[in-house]
Amino acid sequence: MIGGLSVRECAILGTLSVYFQTVVLVMYLVVIGWLYVIVVWAAVQESLVRAFIIFFFLGFLPTLIALRLRRRRIRRLKDPDGEF
Repeated sequence: MIGGLSVRECAILGTLSVYFQTVVLVMYLVVIGWLYVIVVWAAVQESLVRAFIIFFFLGFLPTLIALRLRRRRIRRLKDPDGEF
Protein backbone atom coordinates (compact mmCIF):
# COMPACT_ATOMS: atom_id res chain seq x y z
CA MET A 1 0.00 0.00 0.00
CA ILE A 2 1.37 3.34 -1.03
CA GLY A 3 -0.56 6.32 0.26
CA GLY A 4 -3.69 4.20 0.67
CA LEU A 5 -3.42 2.78 -2.87
CA SER A 6 -2.51 -0.74 -3.84
CA VAL A 7 0.48 -1.43 -6.09
CA ARG A 8 -1.88 -2.16 -8.99
CA GLU A 9 -3.72 1.14 -8.54
CA CYS A 10 -0.39 3.00 -8.44
CA ALA A 11 0.69 1.28 -11.67
CA ILE A 12 -2.57 2.26 -13.37
CA LEU A 13 -2.23 5.85 -12.22
CA GLY A 14 1.37 5.93 -13.43
CA THR A 15 0.31 4.64 -16.84
CA LEU A 16 -2.43 7.26 -17.05
CA SER A 17 0.06 9.95 -16.08
CA VAL A 18 2.39 8.95 -18.94
CA TYR A 19 -0.61 8.84 -21.30
CA PHE A 20 -1.73 12.35 -20.34
CA GLN A 21 1.80 13.71 -20.70
CA THR A 22 2.03 12.21 -24.19
CA VAL A 23 -1.36 13.61 -25.19
CA VAL A 24 -0.43 17.07 -23.97
CA LEU A 25 2.94 16.96 -25.76
CA VAL A 26 1.35 15.94 -29.07
CA MET A 27 -1.35 18.57 -28.64
CA TYR A 28 1.21 21.34 -28.17
CA LEU A 29 3.29 20.13 -31.14
CA VAL A 30 0.21 20.24 -33.40
CA VAL A 31 -0.67 23.72 -32.15
CA ILE A 32 2.87 25.00 -32.75
CA GLY A 33 2.80 23.60 -36.30
CA TRP A 34 -0.62 25.11 -37.01
CA LEU A 35 0.43 28.52 -35.71
CA TYR A 36 3.63 28.39 -37.79
CA VAL A 37 1.63 27.81 -40.97
CA ILE A 38 -0.81 30.61 -40.14
CA VAL A 39 1.97 33.07 -39.24
CA VAL A 40 3.79 32.36 -42.51
CA TRP A 41 0.55 32.69 -44.44
CA ALA A 42 -0.27 35.98 -42.71
CA ALA A 43 3.26 37.28 -43.31
CA VAL A 44 2.91 37.06 -47.09
CA GLN A 45 -0.31 39.05 -47.20
CA GLU A 46 -0.36 42.40 -48.99
CA SER A 47 -1.70 44.49 -46.14
CA LEU A 48 -1.17 44.49 -42.41
CA VAL A 49 -4.93 44.52 -41.72
CA ARG A 50 -5.45 41.44 -43.86
CA ALA A 51 -2.55 39.68 -42.12
CA PHE A 52 -4.02 40.50 -38.70
CA ILE A 53 -7.47 39.24 -39.71
CA ILE A 54 -6.03 35.97 -41.03
CA PHE A 55 -3.93 35.44 -37.91
CA PHE A 56 -6.75 36.31 -35.53
CA PHE A 57 -9.53 34.26 -37.14
CA LEU A 58 -7.48 31.31 -38.41
CA GLY A 59 -4.74 31.22 -35.79
CA PHE A 60 -5.64 32.74 -32.46
CA LEU A 61 -9.34 31.89 -32.08
CA PRO A 62 -9.21 28.24 -33.22
CA THR A 63 -6.11 27.66 -31.09
CA LEU A 64 -7.74 29.17 -28.03
CA ILE A 65 -10.91 27.11 -28.48
CA ALA A 66 -9.04 23.85 -29.19
CA LEU A 67 -6.68 24.22 -26.24
CA ARG A 68 -9.49 25.08 -23.86
CA LEU A 69 -11.61 22.13 -24.92
CA ARG A 70 -8.68 19.70 -24.79
CA ARG A 71 -7.43 20.89 -21.40
CA ARG A 72 -10.96 20.77 -20.03
CA ARG A 73 -11.35 17.17 -21.23
CA ILE A 74 -8.01 16.13 -19.76
CA ARG A 75 -8.90 17.69 -16.40
CA ARG A 76 -12.23 15.89 -16.45
CA LEU A 77 -10.55 12.55 -17.20
CA LYS A 78 -8.01 13.05 -14.41
CA ASP A 79 -10.68 13.84 -11.82
CA PRO A 80 -14.01 12.37 -12.99
CA ASP A 81 -15.96 12.85 -9.77
CA GLY A 82 -14.48 16.14 -8.62
CA GLU A 83 -15.15 19.70 -9.55
CA PHE A 84 -12.69 21.58 -11.69
